Amino acid sequence: MSAYDPADDYKAFIFPMHAEHGMLLLYCTRKKKKGPHYQVPGGHVDKEDFEAAAKLQPDVTGPSHLLLSCKIGAARELKEETGMDLRDSLERLIPVALRAQEEGSKELSCELKKRVFFSVDITDEDLFVTKWWEDIHCLANGY
Repeated sequence: MSAYDPADDYKAFIFPMHAEHGMLLLYCTRKKKKGPHYQVPGGHVDKEDFEAAAKLQPDVTGPSHLLLSCKIGAARELKEETGMDLRDSLERLIPVALRAQEEGSKELSCELKKRVFFSVDITDEDLFVTKWWEDIHCLANGY
């Protein structure tokens, strides 16, 4: 089991970079306290993300477990917020080094105040490929 507790309220964010169009930003108008603003995709790393990481790599603990959990959470948030599904391509999410990793540090080099950052190179295919069978399932079940 990991030394990292999902109750620690980690958040994970992705900087999606397109070679021709630049960084994908989301225009947010729902947060009343902030007003309209741009933000990168991301959000909370859920308990289920930590559990999924433990199932994928049961022998991995510590910072490596946290990193995988955050990749899973970031990919889930990207799917929820943009429709881009990289959940089966977690290796594409590259940790953004914010500083040198200090030996023995519990904090990741891509982490700042329990916020973990990744970059990913995206293509036109990432933007326009949809899983049509998921849409059919949702329509058939009324959601």
